[in-house]
Amino acid sequence: MQPFPSLSVVICAYTQDRWCELLAAVESLRRQTLPPQEVIVVVDHNPELLKRIRREISDITAVENQQSQGLSGARNTGIAAARGDVIAFMDEDAVAAPDWVEHLIEGYQSEQILGVGGEIRPRWVDGQPAWLAEEFQWVVGCTYRGMPTSAAPVRNLIGCNMSFRREVFDIVGGFRDGIGRVGTRPLGCEETELCIRTRQHWPQGVILFEPAAKVEHRVPGNRTNVGYFLKRCYSEGLSKAQVTQWVGESDGLASERSYTFRTLPEGVARGLADAFLHRQPAGLGRAAAIVTGLAVTTGGYLVGKIWAGKPVKNPSPPAAVEKADLAAPDFLPTRVVDLEIGQPLADIPAVDVKSAKHYSRLLALIRFHGQPLGQVNLDLREDGLQASDVAAQIWDALGTSINDHLRRDGLATVSGMGAEGLPGAGLAGCVRENTRLATQVVPPASVIVSTRDRADSLALTLDSLLALDYPDYEIIVIDNAPSTEATAELLRNRYAGISNVVYQREDRPGLSNARNRGLRQAGGKILAFTDDDVVVDRSWLTRLAAAFAIAEKVACVTGIIFPAELETPAQAWMEQYNGFNKGFVRKIYNLQEHRVPHPLYPYAAGWFGAGANMAFDAAILKRIGGFDPATGAGTPAMGGDDLAAFFEVVSRGYTLVYEPAALVYHRHRRDYAALHRQAYGYGVGLTAYLTKILLDHPLRILDISARIPSGLVYLFSSRSQKNSGKRADYPQELNRVERRGMLDGPFAYLRSRRMAQDWRLLPDLDQNTLRLPISNDCNNFS
Repeated sequence: MQPFPSLSVVICAYTQDRWCELLAAVESLRRQTLPPQEVIVVVDHNPELLKRIRREISDITAVENQQSQGLSGARNTGIAAARGDVIAFMDEDAVAAPDWVEHLIEGYQSEQILGVGGEIRPRWVDGQPAWLAEEFQWVVGCTYRGMPTSAAPVRNLIGCNMSFRREVFDIVGGFRDGIGRVGTRPLGCEETELCIRTRQHWPQGVILFEPAAKVEHRVPGNRTNVGYFLKRCYSEGLSKAQVTQWVGESDGLASERSYTFRTLPEGVARGLADAFLHRQPAGLGRAAAIVTGLAVTTGGYLVGKIWAGKPVKNPSPPAAVEKADLAAPDFLPTRVVDLEIGQPLADIPAVDVKSAKHYSRLLALIRFHGQPLGQVNLDLREDGLQASDVAAQIWDALGTSINDHLRRDGLATVSGMGAEGLPGAGLAGCVRENTRLATQVVPPASVIVSTRDRADSLALTLDSLLALDYPDYEIIVIDNAPSTEATAELLRNRYAGISNVVYQREDRPGLSNARNRGLRQAGGKILAFTDDDVVVDRSWLTRLAAAFAIAEKVACVTGIIFPAELETPAQAWMEQYNGFNKGFVRKIYNLQEHRVPHPLYPYAAGWFGAGANMAFDAAILKRIGGFDPATGAGTPAMGGDDLAAFFEVVSRGYTLVYEPAALVYHRHRRDYAALHRQAYGYGVGLTAYLTKILLDHPLRILDISARIPSGLVYLFSSRSQKNSGKRADYPQELNRVERRGMLDGPFAYLRSRRMAQDWRLLPDLDQNTLRLPISNDCNNFS
């Protein structure tokens, strides 16, 4: 190859929001001491922007991206349009120094030089953040500490300021599609992959970094906050995983090794020295940023290695998914029943009297003296099961638990159980406790039900709540951003005049906004939360309230969520997911004597319970700030509100109790497409919650990073607590979509957090109707 002086400059643009920056970039190229042969602006799928450029900037070539959307496709379109022997690339929000082109061209005097790039200086729009270490200025697309300070070979150039001989593209191809930025999503490394691929083809060739070839890169204020920093680090890890998939780990991570083991430790030491020797507090922030950035990038890389090459987006169920119910040939509908063994058992017919449906399988919730003891799967014969057979199967499955219960009650153990059951409840300690609870003075409670456009299922929930045995409670229905008046009509027509039922409308979308509205309206000392697709057990609220006295400093109580029906494969798979039922043994959690000896504790907050069945001490919930409005269903985060609240309770030194006697029945989604979306939402919600607690306290990254290996085992091992209940028929697609949700969770939370900041600027729309009971007077409605 021979050096050539002609040079084309390619600028890629995608939005009119950067129009002024684009004009400045083009103007800087007009003022070059050595003008480029041509300037090509590639517009990435924005026809209006393309028209404007052609209309208002006459001395450049404007072309439309002819390839797939994103920076790689746009750059490849520019390469195809360029005529120069060297093709240089600059961002639309950068400004070139007057001698930029001249220094790039000078770098090609040796025929070994394959590409030349230069220094990228940041131009801070809102000032340079004191905590951002120079070692991490790559986060904002600029030259960073650790790069050469004089002309020297490098592994790769940075996209805002780079150039290559045309032969590079003719022989090794252009920028690889499928990696790199699309719109505002901060993925990258497409230029890294190209540089490595180029060197692999020409091992003796050189990619030259020439600091004298300078550009200035505009860094807006929204790229100088901690949220963007974490998002960009995580994305860099994902991108690096993609690069190593294409070029191998040896070449793909060569520069990162010296950067990680030499540059970053020196940066941490420098930051600590600034903080403690030079009395610069920001030095501690820079040291923490280095440690945090490395940990988050590493986490993104590990996740990306698992999912390299898979799309990271909110997947809608493909056509094959819609028919997945048909791919469960062994599934049979299962009848769900509730059996008390403290009294004589009855025969169970194969045909359900209420529905007239024939069943061959049965899931029985077993109670003893009214308390849930366990569950048993029973196979029904054509003529059903006799009571003696039912008793025998229950004993085989739960004999040990039955005797444990008898011992706690101060009763003699037994060696078996017949059709007559195990009578004698009057002497049982748990029965005497039930009597005491029914007669004691209880704190007033508020039950908060958040709903949106599900009036039919809400009615079943409210009917069960009105049948509670708790003596002093109110029911607050929060109608969250409804699209119809169906819920308001239901409350007006069916529950009018019931003094302890209160309707409130919350127009800020999101489950946390709804729950926080209920928190503000509630008058109870205990706040119980449930969903609009459950039926509560009659003693549910009594059991929740009683559990607050079980230990010291109890701030939260959760309970069992049992399936109301198992009529479809999707509902059966939901049970295998192991997301709701946490077992039939009471558990106490805190950071002292009840700390779980597991590496993921207390971050695996899903162990504590779920939002459809939880109660809080009202004063403590208000003290910890309620629910984060950037989490929960109805927001981009899709969930995580309950997890974040549980974690706050435990991490702040309070106690959380899981009380299996507090029982609700949940109607799982019947169709697979809905379960598919739910699995994705659970994945998004999990990592959204983890992102939240990291942003709340960035130094937690040190603790969480040490637990990443245990987290990966928990996520992927078939023997882990998360996966051990999944049978062979559990669709692997649900695992994959949940994990894709986990990849999207951090980005979703950051979007949701910005939205929540906008919501806080809205007025609280119903200050004058906080506690109006339902009546026939429509003026009582909010």
